[in-house]
Amino acid sequence: MKMISFPEKAMPKILSFLLCLSFTITSFVICIDEKEKVLKISTDAATPTGSDFTYICDPARYAKLKLDMKSFAFCDSKLPYNVRAKDLVDQMTLAEKIAQLGNNADGVARLGLPKYEWWSEALHGLSNVGPGTVFDNLVPHATSFPTVILTAASFNEKRWREIGQVVSTEARAMYNLGRSGLTFWSPTINVARDPRWGRIIETPGEDPFIVGTYASNYVRGLQDVAGTEHYKDLNTRPLKVAACCKHFAAYDVDNWHGVDRYHFDARVTEQDLEESFLRPFEMCVKDGDASSVMCSYNRVNGIPSCADPKLLRETLRQEWNLHGYIVADCDSVEVMVTGHKFLNDSNEDAVAQTLKAGLDLDCGAYYPKYLGNAVNQGKVRESNIDEALQNLYIVLLRAGYFDGLPAYKALGKNDICTNRSIELATQVAREGITLLKNDGPTLPLNTATFKTLAVVGPHANSTVAMIGNYAFDPRNPGSPCRYTSPIDGFSTYGKVNYAAGCGDVKCKDASLIPPAVEAAKTADATIIVTGLDLSIEAEGLDRLDLLLPGKQTDLINQVAAAAKGPVILVLMTAGGVDISFAKTNPKIKAILWVGYPGAEGGRAIADVVFGQYNPGKQTFYNNYVRFLKNIEQKKSIERRENTRIAWFNLKDYVHRRRPSQLHLHYNLKSSVKMNPKQCLNKDQEVGLAGRLPITWYQADYINKLPLTSMQFRPDDSQGYPGRTYKFFNGPTVFPFGFGLSYTKFNYTLNATVPSLSAKLQRFTHCHDLNYMANKTKPTCPAILVSDLQCGEYIELTLVVQNVGGKVGSEVVLVYSKPPDGITGTFLKQLIGFQRVYIAAGASQEVKFVFNGCKSLGIVDNAGNNILPFGGHTIIVGDGVASFPVQVTFHN
Repeated sequence: MKMISFPEKAMPKILSFLLCLSFTITSFVICIDEKEKVLKISTDAATPTGSDFTYICDPARYAKLKLDMKSFAFCDSKLPYNVRAKDLVDQMTLAEKIAQLGNNADGVARLGLPKYEWWSEALHGLSNVGPGTVFDNLVPHATSFPTVILTAASFNEKRWREIGQVVSTEARAMYNLGRSGLTFWSPTINVARDPRWGRIIETPGEDPFIVGTYASNYVRGLQDVAGTEHYKDLNTRPLKVAACCKHFAAYDVDNWHGVDRYHFDARVTEQDLEESFLRPFEMCVKDGDASSVMCSYNRVNGIPSCADPKLLRETLRQEWNLHGYIVADCDSVEVMVTGHKFLNDSNEDAVAQTLKAGLDLDCGAYYPKYLGNAVNQGKVRESNIDEALQNLYIVLLRAGYFDGLPAYKALGKNDICTNRSIELATQVAREGITLLKNDGPTLPLNTATFKTLAVVGPHANSTVAMIGNYAFDPRNPGSPCRYTSPIDGFSTYGKVNYAAGCGDVKCKDASLIPPAVEAAKTADATIIVTGLDLSIEAEGLDRLDLLLPGKQTDLINQVAAAAKGPVILVLMTAGGVDISFAKTNPKIKAILWVGYPGAEGGRAIADVVFGQYNPGKQTFYNNYVRFLKNIEQKKSIERRENTRIAWFNLKDYVHRRRPSQLHLHYNLKSSVKMNPKQCLNKDQEVGLAGRLPITWYQADYINKLPLTSMQFRPDDSQGYPGRTYKFFNGPTVFPFGFGLSYTKFNYTLNATVPSLSAKLQRFTHCHDLNYMANKTKPTCPAILVSDLQCGEYIELTLVVQNVGGKVGSEVVLVYSKPPDGITGTFLKQLIGFQRVYIAAGASQEVKFVFNGCKSLGIVDNAGNNILPFGGHTIIVGDGVASFPVQVTFHN
């Protein structure tokens, strides 16, 4: 193909012409809105050639198997799901039943029931971890979103649900291609109790309300089929895919000083259990309607969680009304015998106890291997097995495994790694990135002033590290749609001089620091990209301190001291680190926390640093104007995205580092005319507004606090400080909810409710509370929430005004504080949040409506949810506004 060359002086006009041409071409573009209304021009050619079937009860499939489908009532779509599930189970022999209770279910050929792999992962995108999802030449990639801890930092419920919608669309597409199942063991919703825990990367943070809100939104995004969200009978509600909330319960120790999760007994008070450890799961089950819950490896107060009937049967099924199945974390049943040695159980004792406790499915081999003997020995009944199987098959029926789901049958290869999904992943990273320091202000940088950039540090050229865990294990086939490293991202804004500074994040060798120092000496600005990775914090690996590893601190200090221009420190971590030295260093002008920002993380980081954070415009531009390295990359994109590319040689125009080519990209399949502006989501926003979802403690915080001590509340007798912002009142590096902006906001409290009078039900009794010695106890200190009708609400209206010179987003956080003098309760608790986008000089009214019992309730020492009498306080942000709410009781 012949390249077309243009004089350098003509570049601005040429680029302007090409951009206009790209807008013309977009009359052929189809937009997909947030409700996933997809206009299909034709069915993908690849659908569904990757599999022998798209659903079980297909007459053609049974004819091919030479079986009479009409003789199997479980294939009669007119019958209720529970009747069909029972019919299927009743037709199996005991041996056949038991063979279905491991994650790799054998199927029953004589009934036309195929093998099924239950284990797939979708923590922040489809993953090659877990045998249920397979990547190969047909489907080599999937969209990889930022890790959950960064996504949570956006405080954007809408985004959390949108991610689930995209992931489930790709999952259904892969299912149609025979590359995936319909059951995904995600999300992880354990509270980040201690900053050293290795799996903080997977969690939405330290606040139970945030964790539960994230869980319910992500699960809804995964599971909800449009138009069926409000089914009255939730056991029949269709599922796009089946989600799973894990790890239940009180699981947050992996491997710390030789204490591992396979042997650990979490000694938890009833108060902490109810208030912190269980609450996210309750929200996931009740608000998210999760179709599965996974129990954890550890014991809780002496009993393995997978064998605890109080947790599984009483709490999950009876109290919370779980509509789905319960699965063990992989090999947890075996761990009861080999690790915990619970009650000196035999193998048969272990499978019998867990099955009777309510565990339906074993990720592992213990159920298939030992349940037969357990039945024969009288330790468990066949009816217990039947119950478990029916719970499992009802979920598969709801997911369309037996009958199909017509709404998704046309999904295929072209619905994976779409431009929309890649852009959403990038946008989520931008929204989560959190500004921790900005002297001057230095950020955002200006391309006219800062033309040369030193980009240094062990994460400056990161790719795989950015996607974190439960994404794409490089040892297995499969990868994200594409990677954009930090140096790639910054290369679109200036000439980059890259130096690693360290061989890896452990940074044991200082020999690479001098080249990084030299790069900083001549650059207009220096960006140091440092932090942690899965070699420091990961599943099975808890941290021992809160410091940057190795010689990273030396690297930062030496580079900062030598830098000609401003220094921006970018931290890629999940857990917090003590960077007090950088916070107080005047040479380090700005600090950004970027979590693990996903495959497009480099682009997101660079966009934030340079303030080019306008998805409403970038979504269009990035979809249709790209810079490619070579003709091979052009052909690869054409094959993957089924597009055709117009090719031009624009010599070294934007990518100053090397000559690049600009291409215009249009979808050949589309023929619907549409104004390009219609492709822009109205509420996509401009502005940096990430907020820390965890507290960043000083390094000495952990000195007297074992990771294995599960308590949240401080214990002065042991020298233990409190955990999380709810119970810790000491000095921090950065507090929970902290985050700066590129603009400024003022709050005005407009309307409040000064009192709440709760109506008592008949036979309601006052509940006692402990008060400090210098406080007077009310006549009726509190009422059990279960004794209240809880129909009273608190309304809050405030006006947020952008008084800065830039458009921006603000996260409004609202807390409640209990009456003074009650002992053993929290300092404050988050009860609501909203992320709002406001133009420069504009204002927006923000309304909150809180249920009185939920927002003002506390948990007493015995684990009871109670509503205290007296003067509560509602606090907006860090005290920018507050007002009292007096709680009284009446008959």
